[in-house]
Amino acid sequence: MSEERKSVDDAHAADAGDAVPAKTDAEVLLGAVIELGIRDTPGGRLQAERERLGLDLRRVAEDLHLSVQSVRDIEADRFAELGAPVFAKGHLRRYATLLAISPEDVLARYERLSGNVRAQESVPRAVDSSRRIDVMREASTFRIAPRVGNLFSTRAVLWGVLAVLVLAVSGWFAWTWRVAAPSNGAIEPVPTTQLLTVPPVNIDASVITAAIPPSAEPVKNPSVTLSNVALSPPAPVVALAAPSIASQPAILRSVNPPAGKVRLRLNFNQESWAEVHDGRGNRMMYDVGRPDLPRTIDAEPPVQVILGYAPAASVEINGRAVAIPVRRIANSVARFTVAADGSIN
Repeated sequence: MSEERKSVDDAHAADAGDAVPAKTDAEVLLGAVIELGIRDTPGGRLQAERERLGLDLRRVAEDLHLSVQSVRDIEADRFAELGAPVFAKGHLRRYATLLAISPEDVLARYERLSGNVRAQESVPRAVDSSRRIDVMREASTFRIAPRVGNLFSTRAVLWGVLAVLVLAVSGWFAWTWRVAAPSNGAIEPVPTTQLLTVPPVNIDASVITAAIPPSAEPVKNPSVTLSNVALSPPAPVVALAAPSIASQPAILRSVNPPAGKVRLRLNFNQESWAEVHDGRGNRMMYDVGRPDLPRTIDAEPPVQVILGYAPAASVEINGRAVAIPVRRIANSVARFTVAADGSIN
């Protein structure tokens, strides 16, 4: 009986040792998240939705006009491989729109992830207290005196430069006043209006020769009797003031582009990537368009234009607002060509 009792006790002890403690709700939820492979990041959200819809990477890359590696970088949250943050936001917005999920939710995850990365980068490294004390002692022993000396020498140099500038400016004003002042020390006012008066002129009769009619014969010794001939004085001549510059018509800047070119103007209501190449392939713009900076470009047609986020941009060609054709917009990206006549193809 004692041996049987011992065997039963051993069996109960073994069962008690093999028993697994119950998991909490938080542990169960965390295990489910790890098992499903869902990360609380923008890339994890997009990857989970893509796999739920049964889409492969190649299909998504073709729809987004990206490489397969770029799609992998997005899902792995390697946004530094995509370039500037504005590019990463644009790719996330287009990817979320393609999968029919909220772009705002994905961008909010991106902002949280970017904020965590910046916070980790801003944490200073811990410095050993003994090392910090040694550094402070060394600085107080060897560097305070040179800094004080450098401070005094710098102030002396600044005061010297300031004194030289004051003397130079004073001399220049004195020389200018001496040259501009008249010799007698008085400045005479210049009249703005001058009157010209012509006195009466009395002409002797023997000096004037009568006019000869066209049909008459020339007279060799003309003799004219003229009495009491006098010229009345002319009216005073008043100097006219020159017309003011403000009354002149304003010269308007020409809105026409140079010969052989088209003028393209891009206005942005939010940030958007923009590329513009002329007919020879020269890069005219390769930058982020901003709301406070419209771009005006004179380029040789045909002009190739790419707008990363078409709803953020408006287009003017040769001073005329034009609409981007819907067929030239795919996933918010506009690709079109401006011909020589200003039409969009």
